[in-house]
Amino acid sequence: MKDEWKCNDGSKPWHCSPTNFKSGTNNYVNVDTFTIVQDPYTRMISEYYTFVKKKSLLQERNIVITDIDDVNFMNEWIVNAADTAMKKGVCYAGHCIPMHKYVYDTNGKRVITHVLKVEHLEEEFRELMKRYKLSSSVTLEDAHMRKEGALGVEDLSPKAIEKINEWGKLDFDYFGYEMRNPYHDETSKKNEEKSTVSDTTAVAANSKKNGPDVVDDTSAPFPQNERGLHKLEFVHIAKTGGTSIELAGKS
Repeated sequence: MKDEWKCNDGSKPWHCSPTNFKSGTNNYVNVDTFTIVQDPYTRMISEYYTFVKKKSLLQERNIVITDIDDVNFMNEWIVNAADTAMKKGVCYAGHCIPMHKYVYDTNGKRVITHVLKVEHLEEEFRELMKRYKLSSSVTLEDAHMRKEGALGVEDLSPKAIEKINEWGKLDFDYFGYEMRNPYHDETSKKNEEKSTVSDTTAVAANSKKNGPDVVDDTSAPFPQNERGLHKLEFVHIAKTGGTSIELAGKS
């Protein structure tokens, strides 16, 4: 691996924030990028299930768990993971990094061209492919993320919700997700959307640059530039449904 693609947090290059490479520069300069975001609550639950299903991680930490759907264990793990991520930047091995750190730099400047939501991924990804004259018939095998366990948002404890709110505050703010009140049944008032995240809007903002929407039913040539990058690159935020994009890319 070239040193310029090494990530400061130890993540694989495709999981690294554009502004977190050891090179100190955005390696995606002069190419368009897209990424996927997800509700911070469901994302953290997905992080939990990924962790407890990796035997090597459990063994390294001397953790023994007989039931991955133990609600008390999940909530305790999420509280600790959020705390660790806020202190160290990650909860483990490049995971639990807040999504806004991929999309915006430390000055609040947006560094990702298109932001899709996993909750509407099939539709938004299809529109993105049309935008770039790529095949409109690509099928995402895991577009909405498979159910990884029996537990869901309704199983989060007030303490876990409180910690997710703290850890993901800017993700709720930037991406328009609804923040829950940890000590009431009703969710808090919806956050004002500070950043439009639907691909349709992102495309409209770039329409002059990229040309008109044209559906290309066959995959258009997609050449690499002198640095080996395509005109549209995917930045994979951990546990946001990005695996479906990678699977589509291999098909």
